[in-house]
Amino acid sequence: MSASVVASDSILFAVSDRDTLPDEPGVYCFYNSAKAILYIGKAKNLRKRVQSYFRAQAKGQPAKLRHMVADIAYYSFTCVPAEHDALLLENTWIKRHQPPYNVLLKDDKSFPYLCITREPFPRLIITRRYVPKAGDYFGPYTEPGLLRHLVRFAHDLFPLRICRYDLSQPKIQAGKYRVCLEYHMKRCYGPCEGKQTESDYAVSITQLRALLKGRFSAAKQYFMDEIHKASSLLAYERAAYFKEKLQLLEHFQSRSIVVSPRLSQLDVCTLTPKGNLIYANYMRIEQGRLVLSDTIRAENPLGEPDHALFKLCYTYLSNKHGTDHRPREVITNKPIRSWSSALRIRCPRVGDKKKLVALSVRNSMLVIRKSRAMPATSAEALLQSTKKVLRLRKIPHTLYAFDISNTQYESVVAACVCFQGTSAHKSAYRNFIIRSAADKPNDFGAMYEAVQRHTKRWMEEDALPKPDLLVIDGGRGQVNAALRAMADLKGVPKVDVIGIAKRLEEIYTPNAVEPVRLSKGSPTLKFLQRVRDETHRFALKFHRKRRNTRTLSSELDGIKGIGQATRDKLFDMYHTLKAIQQASLAELSQHIGAHKARLIQQHFKS
Repeated sequence: MSASVVASDSILFAVSDRDTLPDEPGVYCFYNSAKAILYIGKAKNLRKRVQSYFRAQAKGQPAKLRHMVADIAYYSFTCVPAEHDALLLENTWIKRHQPPYNVLLKDDKSFPYLCITREPFPRLIITRRYVPKAGDYFGPYTEPGLLRHLVRFAHDLFPLRICRYDLSQPKIQAGKYRVCLEYHMKRCYGPCEGKQTESDYAVSITQLRALLKGRFSAAKQYFMDEIHKASSLLAYERAAYFKEKLQLLEHFQSRSIVVSPRLSQLDVCTLTPKGNLIYANYMRIEQGRLVLSDTIRAENPLGEPDHALFKLCYTYLSNKHGTDHRPREVITNKPIRSWSSALRIRCPRVGDKKKLVALSVRNSMLVIRKSRAMPATSAEALLQSTKKVLRLRKIPHTLYAFDISNTQYESVVAACVCFQGTSAHKSAYRNFIIRSAADKPNDFGAMYEAVQRHTKRWMEEDALPKPDLLVIDGGRGQVNAALRAMADLKGVPKVDVIGIAKRLEEIYTPNAVEPVRLSKGSPTLKFLQRVRDETHRFALKFHRKRRNTRTLSSELDGIKGIGQATRDKLFDMYHTLKAIQQASLAELSQHIGAHKARLIQQHFKS
């Protein structure tokens, strides 16, 4: 494998780039800023469905939906041939990823379940109430019509009772029930009159459970065995009966899967070149169902052969989605020789496998088309635009932002947050207690101290990334203070410094006479506002913590012999100063000792 081939992570799109989605059925995933899945949905038209979340009708939306939309930062999509296929793929992905906003596959209503009841001679029922003790539940299902069809199919396939009788052995032996029309139509074997044993009935229930879990092979094998057994006994009517059931099962399976029922334990991996980039789409087929789809982009600057590219991309994707997966076969769109005797790689020319390869290539082509149509709001394009608009020396891949927080110049603190690309790098966040402005108001001095102390840190600590840009919350005075702080240190490389003022949202740069004024819709301004707001939040959180600690501890600070550890212990136990003051000498002595308890009692009495 060549070191010149570099694979990226899964391709995600910024939520602002939703206008160029295809008008096709498929499944979409929403992600937060940490690239964790928030929600998975299906759509008959991907573009219209995704755009519907961001329309200006927030007041009429449920609170849960408003919160989810506020958290969405990225999305991905996978196209499928039909809406029914999207429903199946959506259900599979929700079960696999468990997104937090997919609560029982519902927004504001409950969806039906299938339940195999827990009673003698269990029944198959449709219910909207989930009572775990009542039986084994399957679902929930989003299509009640499809669910009713499934129940009818199960009764056609297996001889299940539909009556609600209590078929306990004492009542059956007492002859309390009589067979109904279902028995005479040979759709039930009459357990109500003892014409069928529980063990015989349990065979049908076992096959039904396997069917509802998507394991068609067990039920098919059962019918095949019954056909062969009946044929060997020359019971041709019984063999024809089970053959009819088998044909019914195969017909239902062909309507309930994305691809052919003959395909199982199959991987699809296709390569689509675009310049010096390669787009690799990966699909996984299990039990005739498309259960997974992912697309990545790989750099190929030296023009490596398809074999090396395929090996890298397929190994990366298959390991990413589970190292225990062992496919029987891998199909692709290029003639690739296998690097392992245990792995069979084929390039199909006709049939269902060729259709799967075509679907995989189509998803790659849609991602390429989407990438080409993306406006300049993607992460890299946004950073390049920021460099150009603000005339920076370098693209700001790493930036630090500073803010000062105080209450009438008491408990003065500073905060520094770090962004790498357009995402927050929280492990590099830092707080500072400002010492120079402790006795007199001096915003510029506080900024000078914070920037200088932090500059010393990133110069000395390898764990802190080196900045390309400093963003100062303030105007020209704060920007000049930050520049002086770095100039007064020796050996500091030149770093761009800008300031963003709150009132008019003007951006101050060191060499410009006038501040830069960007339009309110500018992606650069929105990005800087997001950075500034995050810095302000982090600074305010630390300031409030310091202020509250100072307020609570001020009464105990002047007591000679009472240190910080004792104060913290008292506040952990009593929470308020009033509770400490009301505590008895004996109670305080039990926790902090008699000597310290007398010091506190004497202080409050004096």
